[in-house]
This record gives sequence, C-alpha cells and structure tokens, in this order.
Amino acid sequence: MSSKPQTRLSETDQSLLDLIRHQGSASIADLCDSLQVTATAVRQRLTRMVAADFLRSVKVKQERGRPLHVYQLTSLGLRAMGENLSDLAEALWAEVTAIPDVEVRQTVIEGVLQRLITKYRGQISGTTVTERLGSIASLFRERRIPFVVENQDSQATLRIVGCPYPRLNEHGDEICRFEQRLVGELLDLPVALKHCQCNSSGGKCCTFSAQMQTELNQIIVKQSKTDTVSS
Repeated sequence: MSSKPQTRLSETDQSLLDLIRHQGSASIADLCDSLQVTATAVRQRLTRMVAADFLRSVKVKQERGRPLHVYQLTSLGLRAMGENLSDLAEALWAEVTAIPDVEVRQTVIEGVLQRLITKYRGQISGTTVTERLGSIASLFRERRIPFVVENQDSQATLRIVGCPYPRLNEHGDEICRFEQRLVGELLDLPVALKHCQCNSSGGKCCTFSAQMQTELNQIIVKQSKTDTVSS
C-alpha cells in the first residue's frame, strides 16, 4: 500500500490531470501547448504529481532520436479524476435499503460487504491494533475519505473527519453499521460504533473504537499459520 503523503489538487493540477486523462498520455511539449505555460512550470507540476502517485512516466521508443517520455494517470490518479460517483453510490444505496423484503435486503448488503472485504483485506498491514487502524486510515485517505487514528487509555479510535456520503445517513444509521462491520473485518477484531452522526446533533462524524488487546498478535500469528496450511 502506498505511504506517499496526500497532495491537495489545485484547479491547475486538476486541469493537467484531466487533459492527460482525455488524451490517454501526454508529453511535456503536448502539455505546454495545451495549457499555454512554460516547460519549467509543467515539469514542476509533473514531478509533484509523479511523487504523489497520480502520474507515471513512460518511455516511448521513436524511429529516430531519443525515446520520448510521456505521462499517464495511475490508478490513484484515475480515482481522483474519473471515479467521483457519489450520486450513483447514493442512488444505489437508496434502492438497496428500500428493498421491502428484509432477508433479500440483508443478503444484498452482505454481498456488497464481502466484496469490499475481499478487495481491501490484502492491503491492510500491522501487528497491533493501532498499526492496523493506521493502515485502514491510509487506505481510505488514498480514496479521499479522511480517517484519523486516535489513542486514549486502552482504546484506539478510527474517526472519519468528513463523511464521504452525508446523504446516505439521512434516513438512519444503516450505512454507519455497514462501515462498522467493514472496519471490524479489516481489523480482525470487533469494533464499537462509538459515535454516530445519524443519532446525534453534535455534528461529528462516526468513530469506531477497538480495545488495544495483546491478543491481536496471537490472532495474526494464528491466521498466518492457517493461510500457510491452506496454501
């Protein structure tokens, strides 16, 4: 999982990334012509976007002369520019939670949950509760969902700084319970929904807390042995 620092995209950054997204790839000369800026300015932005893992440099062989370097969006760059589908997510969640048959509704939600667990589990690392919560927070920060980890006494807390889909919880806390289960499965420990925006007027987003148990190391060792045997 990437440990690169998060980069705030300015309007100019977004214009550059959007241009590359539409063209598929672009050289420095292409970007200078399209954006009407100097090569130095383009290089500075490209260097920063590559360091932030939004872009990658690709060497293209030419019939004559030196190879040409072009820039393409990485998967992180594509997510940042082309997968802002909050309206679709909200519409789909509304349809799922409106299914009148409770058993069918729960089956669909469980299927979605398991798909996300399968997608993300291999990207979580760490041998303590705090480390694994930090890994979960990093995973979702890459998806522009701001999570922070806070430690107090014997508890570690994962807090959502800004709710990614605020309209999903307008009619209840089912989405928060869904997130609670997802965090717990990725952590491999039960977590408590310590604060829920849906049933509070305090304006805070959800927080998920877990005991910093010494047994976590034993759980991870046991899982490693199980994986070894099954392979």
